[in-house]
Amino acid sequence: MAVWTTAMIPYPGIEGDEALFARAIYLPGANPGAVRMFGATIPTMLMDYLGALKAWLYRPILAVWPPSPYSLRLPALLAACLAVWLFYRFLAAAAGRRAGTIGAVLLATDVTYALTATFDWGPVALQHLLLFAGLAAIGRFARQPDDRYLALGFSCWGLALWDKALFVWACSGLCLGAILFYLRPLLALLTRRRLVIAAGAFLAGALPLIYFNVTEGFPTFRGKHYTTEDLGQNLAIMKNTLAGNAVGGFLIDYGSPPRVPVVPDGPVEAASLWLARVSRNPQRTLFPWLLAAALLAALLSLRRPRARLLGLLATAFLAAWLQMLFTANAGGSAHHTVLILPFAIAFAAVSVDGLIERWKPAKCIIAAAVLAVAASNILVLNQQLAGLIVFGPGPAWSDATWRLAPAVERHQPAVVYAADWGIDNPLLLLTEGRIPIRMAAAPLDLRSLTEAQRRRVLERVARPGSIFVAYAEGRGVFPAVKRLVDECAAEAGYRRVVLEAVRDSRGRAVFELYRFHLDEGPPDQ
Repeated sequence: MAVWTTAMIPYPGIEGDEALFARAIYLPGANPGAVRMFGATIPTMLMDYLGALKAWLYRPILAVWPPSPYSLRLPALLAACLAVWLFYRFLAAAAGRRAGTIGAVLLATDVTYALTATFDWGPVALQHLLLFAGLAAIGRFARQPDDRYLALGFSCWGLALWDKALFVWACSGLCLGAILFYLRPLLALLTRRRLVIAAGAFLAGALPLIYFNVTEGFPTFRGKHYTTEDLGQNLAIMKNTLAGNAVGGFLIDYGSPPRVPVVPDGPVEAASLWLARVSRNPQRTLFPWLLAAALLAALLSLRRPRARLLGLLATAFLAAWLQMLFTANAGGSAHHTVLILPFAIAFAAVSVDGLIERWKPAKCIIAAAVLAVAASNILVLNQQLAGLIVFGPGPAWSDATWRLAPAVERHQPAVVYAADWGIDNPLLLLTEGRIPIRMAAAPLDLRSLTEAQRRRVLERVARPGSIFVAYAEGRGVFPAVKRLVDECAAEAGYRRVVLEAVRDSRGRAVFELYRFHLDEGPPDQ
């Protein structure tokens, strides 16, 4: 995982949600639930379901390592690697080292896991790290009852809930599985004192989320509802997540013409393109076949000692997925489905290890099948690198992002107004908050301007030293914002003066920088 994703790091620009945490670092008071303490503004949340934990961790990193592709993505990749090690520790303790090794190999090479963690737009890297840190600690407590491990495990899960309230999917699935398959051992371990320790540790980890909801009227839980409208899309994205092709079409611009001629820039690109060519550009991994075989093997051995662990993992996956399937605006993207993908991988690892244990003569064949799946993972992961080399990053990940911040700073604006989604957060991160960055108009899905909105837009248009940033023609995410701002300015007698077009590595215009000037005065360029 680390070899291929590290090689991919410099290719994509910054996607808007990947840099969302920057708001809590450079605009701490502009976030929901910010707290004033000891003369400082402390951010607690980024959105009503997304905590500021990532910002707390990145603040000291960015203080000594200025924003760049590597300072942004290597910490997330390291967190993902640490999560794989904790995943191994959990499985090795629960089912043996061989099962742990199989699971770690499959998770470390999984395409969806590697891409969503490295380009952490979900964000998901901390979710996996805290999930398996909690599981490893609670598993240690179950084997060696020490209340410190109990507190550690539940505090990690509390932090995971604060980091992203969607952790409730995985957490509730695990709790249901534990009740169904481990109730007697649980009752033997639990005492009133330990329940208090577990609850207290969990609440302490989730304290910022709890404080935010208590003081703001529980916005995390308001307006959430279930629907079947997205069922087909949600089923398809899970299928693609398991097969390793849920991210490529988003990360890579397959809609653009390939780079011709494709001349490798260095040995890494040459090796990636060669491997893609000789492997015939695979798009899907073999993991779904292994998972199907593992499910069949599990059904044939329901009375085996591993049955309880398999039941726990299956319940955790299915209970979490059912919530994801039917929750409105959830489960339709890889950064949702990947949250529970490790449960499926763990299930496959434990079941396959059980096959090896029962059919020792077939040990080499089964091991070869596992290695074949891991190899297919690596080949598909390499295909993502080759796709970035040949086609370039997708529109949301345009490498023009890296050129945007220096272009803006050359014009020394007093304030920057972003006229579309995905511009403000990357720009805020790359300028390290040196320039005030605001939205030109909100909400982004507006179709017309109210009188109050018109007044606000005109104040921004007329503000001395302001510049606007939008996508070039044909590239907008919410193009109505740019159009409405332009129309509002034109009706008030302002004309649009383009300062600069910011281009990607292929010379295509991606962003426009512009100002507005009154017609009666000469443009000040």
